[in-house]
Amino acid sequence: FQEDGDRDITSEFLFDEAEERDASLISKQKGIICGLKFAEKICQHADPSLVVEPYLDEGDPVQDRMVILGLHGKVRSLLRIERVLINFLSRLSGIATFTSQFIDHVEGTGAVILDTRKTIPGWRFLDKYAVTMGGGINHRMNLSDIAMIKDSHLEVVKNVTEAIQRFRAKEMTKPLIVEVRNLLEFKEALPAVKSLTRITLDNFSLEDIKQAVVLSNGKVLLEASGNITLENARAIAETGVH
Repeated sequence: FQEDGDRDITSEFLFDEAEERDASLISKQKGIICGLKFAEKICQHADPSLVVEPYLDEGDPVQDRMVILGLHGKVRSLLRIERVLINFLSRLSGIATFTSQFIDHVEGTGAVILDTRKTIPGWRFLDKYAVTMGGGINHRMNLSDIAMIKDSHLEVVKNVTEAIQRFRAKEMTKPLIVEVRNLLEFKEALPAVKSLTRITLDNFSLEDIKQAVVLSNGKVLLEASGNITLENARAIAETGVH
């Protein structure tokens, strides 16, 4: 609302303050609805007298041209909240829908779908909330949730074994994930699996993922990451990664 400014000059000049109308929010394609939890808060912020009536529950599937929620109130208020409301619902529903498509693609493999920290600044909670509405699982919310030795750390330390040893020498209780870039680094990490939460296979080829699954022999959770699309998700999940 701050971004939209203090006044909607178009609506002020076109409509009397007391004029009221009904409005409906209608979907334009099939997917998963997300953001209804925040719809009433958005409307109440602009005008506490607005009436909001959701017709669906959070996370419900929607079809094209389905009425998602009804609104009643002052025309000026309805037009002021329109774009803000649609921005929230569209982005969150888009993330939930895309996540659900990945879930569908890997169904039956036993693999789960995790999210990342590649979120819109300021929107992390909302982006990750939408992932859960689509059936995904939050990876970590911030840098203090779970320790994760990444490729950028290894550029400094240069050695997977040393990085794990350095971390464990100072912190034995925090969960630790190690991201490896090739099978050589993966083999380095294997002796330390008892102290790892999981190993992330970063941008591995399908054949290398298969080899890693065989080498780990179920001793540690494996996560595939990078260049994963709807087209290749099932093939990756079928390798046995978790």
